[in-house]
Amino acid sequence: MISFWLLVTILDAHDLPAMDRNGMSDPYVKLSILPERKQKYETKIIRNTLNPIYNETFLFSLPFNELQSKTLSLTVYDYDRLSKDDKMGQLSIPLESIDFGTTTEICQYLNKPENDDDRYQKLQSYRNTNLCRIACKFPIRMPRTFTVFNEKKLYQPCP
Repeated sequence: MISFWLLVTILDAHDLPAMDRNGMSDPYVKLSILPERKQKYETKIIRNTLNPIYNETFLFSLPFNELQSKTLSLTVYDYDRLSKDDKMGQLSIPLESIDFGTTTEICQYLNKPENDDDRYQKLQSYRNTNLCRIACKFPIRMPRTFTVFNEKKLYQPCP
């Protein structure tokens, strides 16, 4: 089976809702490939901000013949030290919509989280919530040899 390396760089987010009493949030992003969710990653937590800058790159290995049927799932959370982390929003990007062989930047609004709970009342201004500059990088050619990177997070700046 031929594998394909998918590099996803989470650059930053803008105008996230305040989830903490101090008027700020402690956001981080969870990434996975649907429908399996076998490969899961998350960014570091950026404390006390509504405009986090991540600049973190993640590597997914996917079978080439299944690539078009997969979806990149991104969920933004607010970290809470003493309670369950709050979902701030989510975004699903079908890989069939990506132009392979190029670097594609996607800037889209977050969708309302699937789980509605009482804490969700804080997210009234959802139209202003924006997860910006998600760069999905795709190699122009598939490598002939493969190095296995199982569940490793790559910290490298986006060129």
